[in-house]
Amino acid sequence: AFEPAGRYHWFDGDGMVHAITIEDGHASYRNRWVESAGLQEERKAGHALYRGIIGMRGNEAPAIKVTGNTNIVSHAGKLMALVESSFPTEMVPSTLATVGLYDFDGKLQGAMTAHPKMDPETGEMLFFGYGPLPPFLRYHVVDAKGRLVRSEEIDVPVATMMHDFIVTRDHVVFMVCPATFRLERIAEGGAPIAWEPELGTKLGVMPRSGGSKDVVWLEADPCYVFHPMNAYTEDGRIVADVARYARL
Repeated sequence: AFEPAGRYHWFDGDGMVHAITIEDGHASYRNRWVESAGLQEERKAGHALYRGIIGMRGNEAPAIKVTGNTNIVSHAGKLMALVESSFPTEMVPSTLATVGLYDFDGKLQGAMTAHPKMDPETGEMLFFGYGPLPPFLRYHVVDAKGRLVRSEEIDVPVATMMHDFIVTRDHVVFMVCPATFRLERIAEGGAPIAWEPELGTKLGVMPRSGGSKDVVWLEADPCYVFHPMNAYTEDGRIVADVARYARL
């Protein structure tokens, strides 16, 4: 919404939601900013206040703007604008007005991925959240009525940027790619995310009903995956179609 204060990365952009409504043979359109607390601060100041991903400084605690700029989902009557660093932002479906941050009645601990999965058979919403502080990874299940009914801490050795995950009818797969967060590196003025290919990529396969102790870890060559496109079980094997990059 404002000229960036420093070097700009497109992940920094403010969220804007667009809606087309079809009713009585007519289509109407509206768009609205995700009115985050950060954007409201900037409106009062009249200019950008947040440095963004590239502009983070190692000797300062990073100021994170909850932009809600990555995805929007509807589940159990809630419309949510998502960004993977934070809680979802609830919006009014009919007007796109911003309600505010939503934490599932206080049950959600930590961030929510921007790419939850909806189960068309059970009505459940499955998602995870990651962060630079332990626990580095959590898995969550929301039932068809919108209640957060399961949260599992998943043991991983290092904090990584995990943008998405894989879900089939029976399993979830966590993609631990070597794009790492290390607080000591950030404190020394380094980049918040670094590529450490020597760690390889690990795929954690967990039964949908399981927890951290049930995860089977498989080794893979170092790579980065932003998004899976499809996944299913065939002849006892999990097949996943993904866009795989040699590095982040």
